[in-house]
Amino acid sequence: MTEREALARRAFDAFNAREADAFAATMHPDIVFTPLLTSAGPYRGRAGMRRFVEDAFEWTDAGEVRILGAQEVGDVVVLRGRIAIVSAQREFETDVVYVLQIRDGLICELVTLADAPEAQAQLGLSPSQGASDLRVELPAVPGSVPSVRRAARAYAAAAGVADLHAVELAITEAATNAVLHAYIDEPAPGAVTLVGRRDRDDVLLCVQDDGRGLLPRDDSPGLGMGLSIMHRSAAEISFVGPPQRARGTEVRLRFAAGRRT
Repeated sequence: MTEREALARRAFDAFNAREADAFAATMHPDIVFTPLLTSAGPYRGRAGMRRFVEDAFEWTDAGEVRILGAQEVGDVVVLRGRIAIVSAQREFETDVVYVLQIRDGLICELVTLADAPEAQAQLGLSPSQGASDLRVELPAVPGSVPSVRRAARAYAAAAGVADLHAVELAITEAATNAVLHAYIDEPAPGAVTLVGRRDRDDVLLCVQDDGRGLLPRDDSPGLGMGLSIMHRSAAEISFVGPPQRARGTEVRLRFAAGRRT
């Protein structure tokens, strides 16, 4: 077992034991984590991760994440597991995949991928009450673009998308546009959010911001090729802005995927 895998497993051992401080100690001080099955969060920093443990067990009588396998690629550890929840109302289990980036001995990024429709059904939630299959919120700064790209690739791969390079190209451009353009008039950058969900046999990946929208920028540092790259990479692309959104832009990218089993 590598040091990175051991760290990842130690984090979930602490979570299962409800040791919030021990769980938070494995996290980078600037970590941002949005959980899959609740509307709470995002949880930010170590204090936020302590609160996540407390919140996670507040509505359950018992819960456990069982790690079934692990794979390491560079500084990324992928854990396959199964969540078992027992509450006064019901019991349910669902498969889960955790994608963790580890740097300098700490977990600096945590993405959760799971079968949200199955879990929502067992929890008795309607789709509107549950969270998306994938939701990752990060600051709209250049350093967040690789994290958004990795999360999109991992989700698309799990859903059976064949051309992962196309996913990476399109998502990189969409996230870069949000970073470079969305908050140019703001005193500080806002957030860039990646949302993913299954739509029949396709995967829909959406990059959202709450900035000024798709307005031209005279001093743009880009080459002006982003829209062309997104059109060539995705099966379908669309843009949603005001008045459909109160503020900002949502770029919707559709990719063909394998059928659910």
